[in-house]
Amino acid sequence: MVDEEAHTLGINSRVVDLDKFDAEEFMKQKFAIFVLATHYVGEPPDNAKAFHKWIKQSSRGDCQ
Repeated sequence: MVDEEAHTLGINSRVVDLDKFDAEEFMKQKFAIFVLATHYVGEPPDNAKAFHKWIKQSSRGDCQ
């Protein structure tokens, strides 16, 4: 629904399943919005585990 609304407003957008997360492609983007569920006390869902690991490394400065 968010993607459809963005297109209605003339905003170039796309929905990407975090199972298909590509760090190199992500780094090319100027802006990103994330909508996802969490488990228990904020643990990422299965399809976001690789992204979660990457973003944690990124916040520590050891992401490539």
